[in-house]
Amino acid sequence: MDKLKALFLSTIIALAVAAIAFAWTNPGANPPTGGGALYYSGGNVGIGTAAPKAALHLNGGIIIGNYTSKPTCDSNTTGMLVFDATNNKPYVCANSSTWKPVFAY
Repeated sequence: MDKLKALFLSTIIALAVAAIAFAWTNPGANPPTGGGALYYSGGNVGIGTAAPKAALHLNGGIIIGNYTSKPTCDSNTTGMLVFDATNNKPYVCANSSTWKPVFAY
C-alpha cells in the first residue's frame, strides 16, 4: 500500500511540474500562478508590467544581495552587478577582468 501511495504522489508531483514547465516553454501564455506580476510578451519578460519594452522590464525596485567578497570577474560574470557589503558600494564586472564601482559616492 505504501508503494501505491508513493506512486500516486509521484505522479501528481510530476504532472504539476510538467504543467509549470509547459507554461515556460509555451511563450504564447503567461506563466501560471504569476499573480499578474510576471508577464511574457514578444520575447520580453515583464515583472510588474504587462507590456515589457525590453528583454527584462522591471516596474519597481530591486534588492541585490550582499557579497563580503566578490566572485571572480571573468567572461562568465561580465555584466554581473553585486553589492559589496564591506565597502557599501555596488560594483559591475567589466571587460571580463575588473570589478568597477557603478558610481562614486
